[in-house]
Amino acid sequence: MLNVGLWRDGATKEWCKFDLEWALFKERWQLDPKPMQDSKWYPDGVPIVYLSMHNTKQFEVTDWLLSWFARCHSFKPPKCPTPGKAPPPHCQEDSSAERRLRRRPHEYVQDMCCCMEPRLNKWIYWGGKWFDNGEDVPGKMPGMQKNRTCTLP
Repeated sequence: MLNVGLWRDGATKEWCKFDLEWALFKERWQLDPKPMQDSKWYPDGVPIVYLSMHNTKQFEVTDWLLSWFARCHSFKPPKCPTPGKAPPPHCQEDSSAERRLRRRPHEYVQDMCCCMEPRLNKWIYWGGKWFDNGEDVPGKMPGMQKNRTCTLP
């Protein structure tokens, strides 16, 4: 609705996408380089900002995810040992892999924090790249058709 109000008043800017589905917070590195792309208005996609969650009706999953973000921000884990772009099996809440990992408490927090990578340090994504603040996001990414028109926090 923030964008609708801006467009109604003739603004040429809008807010970038920051009310994300909770599942996007768990996708690790394999995100689409042009998120929420459409051929007419946003051929290069829209920068997405990991600032708030939308559609959080499954309380247990949402609570699990928010709890891990809180723990991992205070823990500051070292480089994650799990290679690859896809999340490891233990990143699925209450999976057999996650339950097995719980039996090794000294590894549990570090490995679970890797499930949140890279969102603990970088919280804006656009054009296949991660940024740690709005000032670092360019107005136009190399190889893109249009300038970014959305406002970043």
